[in-house]
This record gives sequence, C-alpha cells and structure tokens, in this order.
Amino acid sequence: MNNSAPPILVGERVFWLASGSGIPQASTVRWIGHLPEIGPEWTIGVELDNPLPYGGIDGAWGNRLLFTCKPKHGLLVPQSQIAPATHCGSGNIANFIPGLKSSVSASFVK
Repeated sequence: MNNSAPPILVGERVFWLASGSGIPQASTVRWIGHLPEIGPEWTIGVELDNPLPYGGIDGAWGNRLLFTCKPKHGLLVPQSQIAPATHCGSGNIANFIPGLKSSVSASFVK
C-alpha cells in the first residue's frame, strides 16, 4: 500500500482518463482512500459531470457509503486513471489530448 499523501484533494476538478470513449471525462473528486480490491495505489472516488451509459455507482461500495452523487455518476478508480484539471491548462480537454482540436469541429472546441 502506498502511504504517501495523494497528489489530489477532495473537491478538486479532474479528468478520468480510462473512459471507453477514449475522451477524458470531467469530474470532481469526492473520496480518496485505499481499497485493496481495486489495487495498491490510492483509489479515487469521482463524481462525473455526465452519467455513464451503464455501470457507475452512487458513492456506495460494498456495505459502505463512501460519498454521495447521482446514480451512474460515480466511479472508484486507481489514481493512475486520474489527471488533475490544473495539469490541462484551462481545463479544456482539447488542450489536454494531442490532436483532438484538429479532429473535433470548430463549433465544439473554442
């Protein structure tokens, strides 16, 4: 188990990088802790801005309520799947993903 302090804080804006769409999903950190069943690194509980089409949680894990959010908006993920929005310039995902600006219409990315 990693005993060092996590590199992010509860309430911080982040991107979840492992979305099936390949596009980072904006979210807010709601919980940080260790869940051995997920892995040895920090586990981050996030509330996604947009619901997942399937899966997701409402903040409950097993018999514990770790945080609260709308159904299908929550995830518990390893720290390696999270990037602080502050590392992405203005927080615009088009600045974060190389080549995304050129592949998305100008009306979407400003």
